[in-house]
Amino acid sequence: MDGVLLALILDFALLAILGVAIFYMVRVMSALSAFKTHRKEFMHLMNELSRNIDKAQATIESMKQTSVTEGDNLQELIDQARLASDDLRLINETSESLGNRLEGLAERNSRQSPARKAKEFAIQDKEFGASEPKTEADPKPDYAPHDWGAKKQGRSPEPENDLKTKAERELYEALQRGGRG
Repeated sequence: MDGVLLALILDFALLAILGVAIFYMVRVMSALSAFKTHRKEFMHLMNELSRNIDKAQATIESMKQTSVTEGDNLQELIDQARLASDDLRLINETSESLGNRLEGLAERNSRQSPARKAKEFAIQDKEFGASEPKTEADPKPDYAPHDWGAKKQGRSPEPENDLKTKAERELYEALQRGGRG
């Protein structure tokens, strides 16, 4: 009996060890199952991250190309602005030169006889609604000529009333400045 009891105790011990082994095996299987599930989720997250990185790189490349294109466009505008600035500077210098020449001509013309002045500067300005200049066939002008000697003789000529066009007013002002200087 002693042999049977020992065999029975060994059988129960073996059965207990097998129960513990089965219990740990079930726990390992559930852990492996959870690992597989999390592994799939982890792989899905890794793939999503990889796609986002690719999109970011494509966006960066697109931004680089856009910045280069816009930089070239901006440089072209800057170059055009510099050319326009140079042109405007040249126009300004030319207009100053022309203004000085016109002022010199006005001073020289202010020294001429009053009758000649009235005849030479009978300009009609279409911009201000005046009629076409009269020809030699019709010598009567459609404006009242200004008596340039009236001021020296003590009369009040009031030339502003006689000047009908912008050109006549500008010439009158230039002659007045030339007469003082």
